[in-house]
Formats: sequence, C-alpha cells, structure tokens
Amino acid sequence: MKYMCAMCGWIYDEEIGDPENGIAPGTKFQYLPDQYDCQFCYADKSCFYPRSEDAPFLPSHKQNRAII
Repeated sequence: MKYMCAMCGWIYDEEIGDPENGIAPGTKFQYLPDQYDCQFCYADKSCFYPRSEDAPFLPSHKQNRAII
C-alpha cells in the first residue's frame, strides 16, 4: 500500500520502505515511528493518507477547495 503526504504529494510505499532513513522494505505505515515525517517537506506522519493507484494527485489546497 502507498501513503501520500497531503502537503506535498511525496509517497511512502510500504514495498520500498525508506532505506535512506532506516525503514526496511515491507514496513507497514502503521509501524513507522510516531516521529516519522515526510522526507520531502517534513510534514508530520498524521498528514499522510492512503492512496489508491488510480487516484489522481491533487495538491492539498485543491482537494479542500469548496465548489462555489
């Protein structure tokens, strides 16, 4: 499964892990340390959400925009 940072779009892929930061391939997102943050923009782990393969990327400011 993949998780996307809502702030910048960086993706944590459980299959790949984050070897540069000591996270082994196959590490489930739920088992990442609480202090884990986005490797691109340093947003908190709570800013990530599950991402399906067919979902288009929309920056967070567009996802939350109200339709008028």
